[in-house]
Amino acid sequence: VAWPLVSRLVVSVKSISEMIALGRQLTYDAVAAGPSMAGTERTSPPPREGSMAPGSERERAVAEIFGDLLGNTSIRADDDFFEAGGNSLVAVQLIVFLRKRFGVRLPMRRFFADPTVAGIARLIEELSGPEGGRDDERR
Repeated sequence: VAWPLVSRLVVSVKSISEMIALGRQLTYDAVAAGPSMAGTERTSPPPREGSMAPGSERERAVAEIFGDLLGNTSIRADDDFFEAGGNSLVAVQLIVFLRKRFGVRLPMRRFFADPTVAGIARLIEELSGPEGGRDDERR
């Protein structure tokens, strides 16, 4: 890992050929079409102690989109997208769905800063404000 000629390191449970094949399938049209949930089961782990249910309508909508993408029916307000099973490829899909639902462009760097349901709901609220990033205001 400390070898000076290596600038990037990727650790995966899948082979490099599988990852390359998955990457080739990732197009804007494939992301916009939505996730393929074929063969996945929706799970409902018990809520964590001290965990908060989504409160606002925006948080509930974000949690529903999280749940649909991750196959999890019990997403909470403080659930972190990546700890709940998300990855960067699914994050791209999440951002596309959030853009469709709320009409805002979520910058990836801001998404990664607080990838919880509550954090993303706050970001959407901020971007939906008078000087936010609503798509209809940028045209």
